[in-house]
Amino acid sequence: MLEFIAKENPALLRVIFKTNDTNLNPAQHPAITFIKDKFDASMIQRAKVLDGRTSMVYICGPPSMNRAMLEAMKELKVDPSLYFIV
Repeated sequence: MLEFIAKENPALLRVIFKTNDTNLNPAQHPAITFIKDKFDASMIQRAKVLDGRTSMVYICGPPSMNRAMLEAMKELKVDPSLYFIV
């Protein structure tokens, strides 16, 4: 569902998915950005997740990833009203 929304509304939604699956073909999922890096502030900057003012980030994953993303958001001084754990 998220992939469909991202594909139809690229300005509205970006999906970033962490995987180590070597069989995955990103070309089959053009609306998703696949990364192998850990989730941290530099990954957020490289993936251009934030536009600086209005991007809202929904964080959904295992507890360790959620903690890493929260730390990254704090490190980048992102307004807490712009990110959520779902």
